[in-house]
Amino acid sequence: MRFLPALVLLALLPAPARAAVLHVAPGAGAAACSVAQPCDLPTAFAAAGTGDEIVLAAGVYAQDGSLPSPVPGLEVRGPQSGEPPLIAFTGTARLSLFGDGARLARVRVTGAPTAGLPVAQAPSLDHVVARSTGAGDGCSASVAVHDSACSSTGGAGLALRSLNGSGLNLDLRSATLVGGTYGLEVRTFAVEATSAAITARNVIFRGLSGDVRLDPFRTAPGTTVDLALTAAHSRYAITNTATDGSAGGDPAQIVDAGGNVALDPGFRDLEGGDLRLTDGAITVDAGSATAPLAATDARGYPRTIGSAPDIGAYEHVSVPPAAVLGAPAPGATLAGEPLTVRWTMPRDAQPGSVRLRLVPRDGLPATTVDLAGETAGTHEVTLERALIPDGLYDLALGYREPIEGREAPEATAAGVRLAPPPPGTPLPPAAETPAPAPAGAAGPAIVGLRVAPRAFRAARPGTARFTLTAPARVTVITERRAGRRWVRVGFATRSLRAGRTTLRVRRGLRRAPHRVRITARDAAGRRSAPATAAFRVS
Repeated sequence: MRFLPALVLLALLPAPARAAVLHVAPGAGAAACSVAQPCDLPTAFAAAGTGDEIVLAAGVYAQDGSLPSPVPGLEVRGPQSGEPPLIAFTGTARLSLFGDGARLARVRVTGAPTAGLPVAQAPSLDHVVARSTGAGDGCSASVAVHDSACSSTGGAGLALRSLNGSGLNLDLRSATLVGGTYGLEVRTFAVEATSAAITARNVIFRGLSGDVRLDPFRTAPGTTVDLALTAAHSRYAITNTATDGSAGGDPAQIVDAGGNVALDPGFRDLEGGDLRLTDGAITVDAGSATAPLAATDARGYPRTIGSAPDIGAYEHVSVPPAAVLGAPAPGATLAGEPLTVRWTMPRDAQPGSVRLRLVPRDGLPATTVDLAGETAGTHEVTLERALIPDGLYDLALGYREPIEGREAPEATAAGVRLAPPPPGTPLPPAAETPAPAPAGAAGPAIVGLRVAPRAFRAARPGTARFTLTAPARVTVITERRAGRRWVRVGFATRSLRAGRTTLRVRRGLRRAPHRVRITARDAAGRRSAPATAAFRVS
């Protein structure tokens, strides 16, 4: 019992304050910074306290003023998955987190700061893509740069300037640092004893003036400055470790820890700022797999796709041909129905992007069929021949990669002829003929079909919503008004359960009035009456 007063006293003490999570969204104003009422970035930065989080919803944030914060432990980040939000600064504005332990993660940042200043600054950068289009630098960090790409057209990719005093330990891992001057530039301005130890693993250094510049500048004789970069499985070639005419002392050191390469890193478009890797680049599969490694690269692809991780922020992702058309073969003649097409996805695809195009050789509009099966593996679709005219077709099947949406080369089957059954062809066996429906039995029905919105832009798809009264295979035909007639521009079939259903009206529609026609057929062969809904694409 002697401890009871102490326990009571502890129970009465206030609980430690929990860090706040401030939510921001594009176009928001000075709101509560909650999930229900997100605010804008300046409001969140003004309200943030020690250890708080500022979470950005996906989208573009146009900022005409800088976003500085001295708050310790502040984390500014985007969502854990999906396309990271973009903070686009105008003028010389920039983002600067300079409180101890602050962290910037899963965002993109662009701007044009003045010389000597970075567009994105924080002690730690994680899955950050920052690009300066001015004289300033891409990034600045003092603790870690992981799975990030920092670039500048006029300054350094990553820069640390005027270091003085206590020691610095900077960890660079799976990063791409590219500058109009240097990929990495570190400069001391030492009055006191100063040390800076930088380790790099799986890092690309690339600059027009030099890949790495280490400048241990001393302001007075006798000042101790230790500046060293230890690089393993990284890419650099031209380095500069001169003392810049300072008051003497040992030059900086670059320690080759093995696995480094010096040839061109193999960017897709260096001048255009596209720092992803090309097929056959020397940096592909040339990195170290030694833990720790992040699960994903700067975009969200798996960190290791080939035999080893790549050097740099981006894992190389090829876009192989969309599929292997299993049937029909090129030049085949297909009579009767149904038409079955099998394909193999070499990797996962962007949802809703797998499409089969049937292009008639007589110049009539192509029929486009939206296919399911966005995952890697073999898939099959059966098309009703009654909805596809007889004739000679070229078949093409393609998809978009899941993260960046690049179009894959199409797999093709050329010169496939769809023909009616030859005269005298026997009917299918009775077992394959749907049994007649019982007297009075109701077939499936399409109820409440509507397209929302009724008018939308071609770049943004709408949705068709309806209720299916019974399980059935549904045929969806999209048509465009062309003068006095309707031209089919889309076709798809899929099996659906009974209940409320939402289908996407796909992109790629021309500006014109359109309509969607939907019918359903159940396993007993009973068909619904067609349901039609009109909409306009602008």
